[in-house]
Amino acid sequence: TRPKGRVAFPCERRFLSADCASSYSMGFLTDGTTIPWEEIDEVLPNGQTIRQYVKEHGVYQFLSVYRRLRDRQNDRLLWGDEVEFTLVKFSGSGDQRAARAFLRAHELLPKLQKITEKSGQNINWAPEYADYMVEATPGGPYGWKLDSMCDVECSMRERRRAVQQMLGQDEAILSLACFPLLGASPEATDPAEPVNGQTATSLFLSDRVIFPTLPRFFTLTANIRKRKGSKVAIYVPLFVDRNTVVDGFNESQFGGTIPRPLPPPGPHIYMDAMCFGMGCSCLQVTYQTRNIQEARYLYDQLAVLCPIFLALSAATPIVRGFLADTDVRWGIIADSVDDRTDGERGLSDLLPGEQRLRGSRYDTIDCYIG
Repeated sequence: TRPKGRVAFPCERRFLSADCASSYSMGFLTDGTTIPWEEIDEVLPNGQTIRQYVKEHGVYQFLSVYRRLRDRQNDRLLWGDEVEFTLVKFSGSGDQRAARAFLRAHELLPKLQKITEKSGQNINWAPEYADYMVEATPGGPYGWKLDSMCDVECSMRERRRAVQQMLGQDEAILSLACFPLLGASPEATDPAEPVNGQTATSLFLSDRVIFPTLPRFFTLTANIRKRKGSKVAIYVPLFVDRNTVVDGFNESQFGGTIPRPLPPPGPHIYMDAMCFGMGCSCLQVTYQTRNIQEARYLYDQLAVLCPIFLALSAATPIVRGFLADTDVRWGIIADSVDDRTDGERGLSDLLPGEQRLRGSRYDTIDCYIG
């Protein structure tokens, strides 16, 4: 009922067709082709559009999984961490010493996987959105006993060491929430590439920063922009002290095109590409609880605690080379994938089929579920 090999997840919000599983490895699209936004209303042989098919089968898939697992009981408490590292290349010496985001993950990951399998190391490697990012997880989950906590630091150290051994003398792997010079100039990446590519159309970043061998990331980037009707617009308040030179509003900083939404009052740092958000790194933790009721309860508790943890980390004080008046990455991520139309945002009248949406597709939760 659908063109063979085509995966529609990147073109529709939050829905994935049930028959897409065979095209995924470790959760990523590895074969087949993605569907550009212009084709989602293409009519299939069964009379449905691709958009209708994906929405309907996404709901069917959710209901099928929920009904199969809702009464499952007494699973062991298992958990694991996921660390996203940043590759950095250094050049020059003395006052000319420079650090650049190193676009080499697509070369390193296959080599790391082979070495890990050969050596029997308990590590899984996976690509992330940006080609300077490396995602590493333990090969298996930690257990419920307290002494499992003692394994975490050793595992993280082993993963970092495995990557560093693959790098040259002037190359390093760092734990950074956001590479502070990303987008400050084309030379902030190695290799440096021209900006304003066909996928992100960014004034500050080249399309080369996107992990090059996974089509899902390119389609998702383009489709978010096309669905919205304009580029994403990210504004972070600029930290101002007595030495800060604040320029007034100037269309030239937006390439002559006023973004949507318009900048908020006050001086802000402007960013215009998905990579500014999805190119951020973090530590994530996944839990398996005894049953779905316990999972919902834990979800609600973490909804309260995680913003506090995020604030305590204060790990993103610099973006696009500017000192920000905020210090976390969450708002940047939410805005970087905000594909709401003007009508859905409340900036214009709704078009047929639209409804007001309060937040981005990747945003804070709307309610507790316990």
